[in-house]
Amino acid sequence: MNHVQNAAIPLGLCQCGCRERTSVAKKSRSERGHREGHPMKFLPHHFTRTRVRSSHGYIMRFQEDGKYKYEHVLVAEKSLGRKLPPGAVVHHANGITDDNKNCNLVICESQAYHRLLHRRARAFSATGNANARRCYYCRGWGLDLKVRGTRSSYHPSCKAAYDRAWRIAHKDHVTESRRSKRATAKTALTVRKTA
Repeated sequence: MNHVQNAAIPLGLCQCGCRERTSVAKKSRSERGHREGHPMKFLPHHFTRTRVRSSHGYIMRFQEDGKYKYEHVLVAEKSLGRKLPPGAVVHHANGITDDNKNCNLVICESQAYHRLLHRRARAFSATGNANARRCYYCRGWGLDLKVRGTRSSYHPSCKAAYDRAWRIAHKDHVTESRRSKRATAKTALTVRKTA
């Protein structure tokens, strides 16, 4: 990762933002930007603190308050000119999580709208139509699906086939429970008659 000297921090102080005095390089190391006889840009182990990748693939930046913040959130807030509103989510339009260019970011008003964008992107890449939905039973795509709730959709024929198979598979169990209910009812009647 290339580090460019921060113009606001003078040479001789650590460029990560901690502003501690750096020592003079004893030998040149081009991979770290050290030149023999010149002050180093970072203190040992500070050069990795300015910009790191999270476990989810997002770039995080080290802030002056000592905490990390997602870079795409910082770019979106800079574009807005203020902090993001509560519940807002930043979406990467091309799906590449470390591409934080302003033209690639979309500020979503809620997580639900963010999920909708992802669902429509998956539908468009699979079928060429963003309005297509995926069948819960056969996992196929289509436009003529029935919608159950807000997330689940299905082909009526797939649901009918599933229900039919379920009834056949559970027929013995259903019949057995009905028999036991009848037997219990008969026993109760017999006890009443004898009493």
